[in-house]
Amino acid sequence: PNSLFGQFNPYQEQVYGDWMVEPDPVRGTPKHLGCVYLDGQAFYEADNFEQLLAPQLRTVGCNVPWTNHQEKILDPQNTLYQWCAEVNSDQTVIYANFQTGIPGSAG
Repeated sequence: PNSLFGQFNPYQEQVYGDWMVEPDPVRGTPKHLGCVYLDGQAFYEADNFEQLLAPQLRTVGCNVPWTNHQEKILDPQNTLYQWCAEVNSDQTVIYANFQTGIPGSAG
């Protein structure tokens, strides 16, 4: 239940600001303040559940258009670890693609 979060649910709160270039706040899928971690590694937020089920390996990330180059992702394999959430007034359901990792296990 959303009562777990108290007055602030990071999986509901969208990231925004004039510094935000990607995703495009008008055309793109909004991103959120929440995150999922496995062994200290932050996951990438998927645009939707379908993308979560079949993540695509990414080798370059977002960069501001006026630089005229793409930013390399240092560990592209990490882009396969993704999460998304469905939030409504009663509950927040968080989905994650852990690949071969097992959440809650030691090591």
